[in-house]
Amino acid sequence: MDPNQAAIYPDPYDNYALHNMVNPLDSQLEVLSRANLTNFPVGNPTVQYVLSTTNRGASYALLRNPRHKEQFWREYGLRPETAFMCGFWSLCSPNAAVQNMYAERYWTPLRQPQVLKIGIQVRFGDQLAFLHNADMSAAALMAMAAPYFECAAALEAEYARAGQQSIWFVISDSSAFRRAARQKYGDKVLTDDELQLMHVACHLNDDPSLCQQSNLESAVQHSVGEMLSFSLTDYHIITQNSGFGRVGAWLSGRWGNIYELAPGIKDAARVCPRRPTGPKKSANHWSRI
Repeated sequence: MDPNQAAIYPDPYDNYALHNMVNPLDSQLEVLSRANLTNFPVGNPTVQYVLSTTNRGASYALLRNPRHKEQFWREYGLRPETAFMCGFWSLCSPNAAVQNMYAERYWTPLRQPQVLKIGIQVRFGDQLAFLHNADMSAAALMAMAAPYFECAAALEAEYARAGQQSIWFVISDSSAFRRAARQKYGDKVLTDDELQLMHVACHLNDDPSLCQQSNLESAVQHSVGEMLSFSLTDYHIITQNSGFGRVGAWLSGRWGNIYELAPGIKDAARVCPRRPTGPKKSANHWSRI
C-alpha cells in the first residue's frame, strides 16, 4: 500500500483506518520521513484513528519528518531516538510466564548497578541455526564470533572501574555457540545454553515436531524474555543483519551504546570501544527501527 493510503473499516468501526505496509520497499518507508501526513489518509482526512501495520521499523523515519517532528516533540515529548522505546513499553509488558522464566535468573543479575553489563548478540542466520544447511563445529562458530568477544573485552578495559565485576550476557540463534561461549569464558558469561531454539516462523525449522502450539508459545515467550534481558545491559554488541539484537538495544534508553558487527568480519578493533554505531545508521539498517 502507498504510504498515504489506508483502508477504512466498515461501520461501526469507520473511525478506524488500516494502513498496511507489510514488506514495504525502502522507498515507501522513506516517504514517511518527508510526506505531509496532516490529511492522512488521502480521501479520508477526517478519520480519527489509523492502525499502521508493518514488519519494518518506521518510527525513526517518521519522527525525523520535518513536517511533524516539532509536533511529536511538543505534544508527546518524543524524539527519533526514543519514540520506538516509548511506543514499545506503552503497548507491551512481560506476562507472568515471561517473568517466571526470566526475572530471577536474568533480570536480577542484569539490574545490579555495581556490575558492568555487556550484551553480545550473534546471529549466524536461519540457514545455519534452524535449517542446519551449513553445520559448523562449535570451534568454527567461536572463531566467527571472535570479534564480538574482542569488542566486549575492549569495552570492559575502557569502561570498567578497577575491580569492577562484569557480566557478558550472550544471546544467539545457535545453541552450540552459547554452550561454547559459556565453556570458554565461564561464569563471566550469562546465557541460556539449554534452551531449545526454534524459529517462530514454523516453516524455517527443519524439525516439524517443533511446530506445536505449546512450542510456538514458549518460543515467543523466550524471545520476549531474552530481548528484554538484553535491554538491561550497559553496552550492546549486535549483529548488523539482525533485528532481534537491535530491538533489544533500542529498548535500553541509552546513548552511544550500540556496536554493530558481522560474524567473521574482523572489525572489532576499528569499532570498539570508541566508535559506536550512530542512531541514524542503526535505525535505517536491515529491518530498521
